[in-house]
Amino acid sequence: QLIKDPRLGIGVLVTLYALAGFLLVPYGIKNRLPGYVAEHLNGRLALGPVEFNPFLLRLTARELQLTDAEDAPLLSIPRLVADLEWSSLFRQAWVFSVVAVSLPGLQIERNADGGTRLDGLLKPRGPGNQTEARRGPPTIAVHQVDLIGGTIRLSDDIGGKAEALTIESIDLSLANLSTTSEEGSLYTLQGSLPHGGALS
Repeated sequence: QLIKDPRLGIGVLVTLYALAGFLLVPYGIKNRLPGYVAEHLNGRLALGPVEFNPFLLRLTARELQLTDAEDAPLLSIPRLVADLEWSSLFRQAWVFSVVAVSLPGLQIERNADGGTRLDGLLKPRGPGNQTEARRGPPTIAVHQVDLIGGTIRLSDDIGGKAEALTIESIDLSLANLSTTSEEGSLYTLQGSLPHGGALS
């Protein structure tokens, strides 16, 4: 029997929307994002708790760990908060008002041959991926990105002598960051830096 009381019908829809947002979105991210990363990168992404508020469109992810093919650490993010805009629901793009990345850590290790573990992280597109190459990944636009308390650890093994350098307490804000997909490349990245600088 159809629900005759509009208020009851609205209540049911809101309840279903809340359940989908609070439960299904975090479940989908935790189960699909690591596979997506493994498909495109020679590495592995591990995720801790993921929360999503469907009324605020706010995503909170904790304990993100990106490692290379040998399981060596590359990037760690203890906490990431992203505020999605409602326009993303009606566009073929992910649009965020603010993305805040707290205490990110980047590990850069240079080997004796002069390369780093970041070299070769991106998987080349093979002949079987031409359809995906033409389609490309979704466009992402972020009005503001805040990196808070970041750390970069550099290590160098060239010359048989290990050297290490740590840069701590890095705070950086980026404005109007956006990506576009081009054939043969994963992303083209553009953005604005403080004091009129540009990123591309």
